[in-house]
Amino acid sequence: MVKPRRSLVLAAAAVGAAGLALWILGGPSTPAPAEPVTGPARPGSAKAEVEGALPRIGLARVDQASGATSPAGERRDVFAFGPDPQVEIERQRLANATPPPPVDPTPTPVPTPTPLPPLNVKYIGSLESKPGIKVAGTHSVDLVVLGISTGGPQALKRLIPQLPGDFPVPVVMVMHMPVGYTEMYAAKLNELSNLEVREAAEGDELKTGRVFLAPAGRHLTLKRNVDGKVVTHLDARPFSTLHRPSVDVLFQSAAEVYRNRVLGVVMTGMGSDGKQGAAWIKSQGGLVFTEAESSCVVYGMPGVVVEAGLSDKSIALENMAHAIREVV
Repeated sequence: MVKPRRSLVLAAAAVGAAGLALWILGGPSTPAPAEPVTGPARPGSAKAEVEGALPRIGLARVDQASGATSPAGERRDVFAFGPDPQVEIERQRLANATPPPPVDPTPTPVPTPTPLPPLNVKYIGSLESKPGIKVAGTHSVDLVVLGISTGGPQALKRLIPQLPGDFPVPVVMVMHMPVGYTEMYAAKLNELSNLEVREAAEGDELKTGRVFLAPAGRHLTLKRNVDGKVVTHLDARPFSTLHRPSVDVLFQSAAEVYRNRVLGVVMTGMGSDGKQGAAWIKSQGGLVFTEAESSCVVYGMPGVVVEAGLSDKSIALENMAHAIREVV
């Protein structure tokens, strides 16, 4: 038996596959004539079915050239939605709306502001050269806070003993001294004074007849406890200050607790400690006295307060006790 050639076998397989494909696809057929783009739709065609459904879904045929709608059967070739009722309503509203008034090109004149009346405030600044201005009697203070540095030990030994035993408000002081000396100094000053002088401890209650000296190395602040009493508080914070204790820290604390009923006294000393604290007292309406340059060992701390316009009165050391008694 002769075996058929391999090429004939492959050709027969290809012909068979082609015939099977034609059978699956329905065999060769003559394509239906294309539906004309323009003109009436042929009955039974897909185009006729679409045109018949247009009125039911709110569509209309639109002339490609003019854009006008027309019933089915005429020469139209573009479909579109019919007019939107909301669009027509908005169009009519805009057509009937009152036009805005014309813009006046003339600029509106700006009214001239009424000048403010002069402020009824007391003079702030050094009153040393203004003897006619009296500060006495204009304030009633509940606390005296005092800041001092270079020349402080001798100055306080002259000032504190001049305060009477019935001095009506407490006194709290900050003096820049080395650690370990403030307790001994407070004890020595207590021997010379009519008032009780002590180094401040945590929780000491501020009472009349008492003078507190901040311990070296700790900031001294004041706070009001739950019973309404004002007591002392010692803390190493804030760490950003040049001095510990700091006059600024004490003065700010006093202003926050006593508001305008504080007298701050800045005396001899080097640097500017006390300037910011004086500003805090003045912001609350309190008083600030500074020691006059004539009696200062170093006119640094009181000098910067005067230059900043924060001193209500500049007083020599020998007159400071009398000036303090006048306002308490």
